[in-house]
Amino acid sequence: MKNFINLKDIPVKDLRKILNDTKKRKNKRKKLSTLEVDRDKPLKGKLIIQMYEKQSSRTRLSFHIAIKQLGADAITVKANELHFGKGGESLADTAKILSTYG
Repeated sequence: MKNFINLKDIPVKDLRKILNDTKKRKNKRKKLSTLEVDRDKPLKGKLIIQMYEKQSSRTRLSFHIAIKQLGADAITVKANELHFGKGGESLADTAKILSTYG
């Protein structure tokens, strides 16, 4: 499974595995400082592109730190900085372009 939008889209078995893996990862992080990267760097070499519709300090910061802890790089773009559904570019086009980079 690459992604899902709704919890109903994921089998219970897969969701249970995600939650169990998350618990293990969280327990391992107890030994690390906030800015230390996880030793296994599961997202090494990945670029995560974040876009928030509304301003959110805590959400934005917590996701940025988590991405760094997992070994990836992050870029945050604002919807008003993109051709987000403007000038003949659909939302699907924008998503496709962003997904080719991150």
